[in-house]
Amino acid sequence: MSLRNIPVDRLPALVLIMRIRSSTDIFSVIHGNVGVNELLSSLIEAVEVFTEHQRVEIVEEKERAERELVKWEQDEAYRESLEADRLVRLTFEQSSITKVYEVVKAYNKNKMTEVPENRRRVIKILYFNSYYLPAGAVELSNPSSVPVSIE
Repeated sequence: MSLRNIPVDRLPALVLIMRIRSSTDIFSVIHGNVGVNELLSSLIEAVEVFTEHQRVEIVEEKERAERELVKWEQDEAYRESLEADRLVRLTFEQSSITKVYEVVKAYNKNKMTEVPENRRRVIKILYFNSYYLPAGAVELSNPSSVPVSIE
């Protein structure tokens, strides 16, 4: 209904406007030539409809907030899991470095007088873990002799 189309004999008009969700709309137009009972019943109906819409919006907002809380908790648990995985990986890398140092110490101590198979195993361990060792600790240019320095 357009306000411009209201006949002059029905003016003044009471226009009830409601904001439902994100839109503002004309809910009702009460013309000036109505009785008091009809005016009050129209106003009461408008209040009831508005109250019901508010109640629905409150419930929807509460559900949305609960969903966001669950999502936030899941994200937080995921971040904690990533941190735990990082710590486990770091611990594993540190233990690998410790094992490499132990092998290097054993090599320096025994000068690899044992079986050539152990030499290959040490070279393999040193090669794969050389990334974690300090620069210059292992020189693998000649695999038959493995010069190693421990500080």
